[in-house]
Amino acid sequence: MAMGVLKPLVRVSGELYTARDEDGNLIGFTVWAPPGRTAFDTPEQLEMGFADFLSQIDEEGKEFQTHLFREVLPKFVDESLEMENGEKKTYWCWYAMVRPDYQGKGIARALFSMVYEKAKATGATMALITNSRENIAKYGKLGFKELGEIDVKSPWGEWPYYCMARETKAS
Repeated sequence: MAMGVLKPLVRVSGELYTARDEDGNLIGFTVWAPPGRTAFDTPEQLEMGFADFLSQIDEEGKEFQTHLFREVLPKFVDESLEMENGEKKTYWCWYAMVRPDYQGKGIARALFSMVYEKAKATGATMALITNSRENIAKYGKLGFKELGEIDVKSPWGEWPYYCMARETKAS
């Protein structure tokens, strides 16, 4: 699933920010869709990986994933952000990763700060969803506020999702 989102974002519509150590090794990254863009702007972007992901799972899984990404999560995001097409109107964080041995050293803060400056210049809100309660505190330290929570029943169990956002406009 991750490659189905990463490929179109990194190659076409998104922004990739990386952090490297003194030897050039990757220690963290974030992947964002800027306002006006999504991971799947075009049919070609869908074919870059998400369609391949769907081809590898059973029919029940295909139906669930399609329903989740086309209906359930967009509705949840819009309601949480209180805006129509919320994902497309914000700086949307798809991925944020920092190697465990570099966590707590300001890497995520530095990566998010780069996007904050761009979002602030346009007045765009920064937003994301996570399915880890543990991540809520981490994103909270970066200025994000929890705006919504939903539990989604899947063929494999129940998945929680939390929508978070950080305003960039001066209050």
